[in-house]
Amino acid sequence: MSSEDKDALIQALLEKVSLLEQRISEDEMNNTTYYASRLARQSENDMNTVPQQSHPARFVKNL
Repeated sequence: MSSEDKDALIQALLEKVSLLEQRISEDEMNNTTYYASRLARQSENDMNTVPQQSHPARFVKNL
């Protein structure tokens, strides 16, 4: 394999890595849920409950 072939392969792999990182970042942004602290407070009786209100990360980011 010549050095030009290796350079082309490296460039193609770098582009794929960049695309994958972008997709992962978008997936995390769309799927991550943040809870406001007052909504996340739980009583001792309801320790395993999740707050009924939540906002997607995109909404929180825009606040």
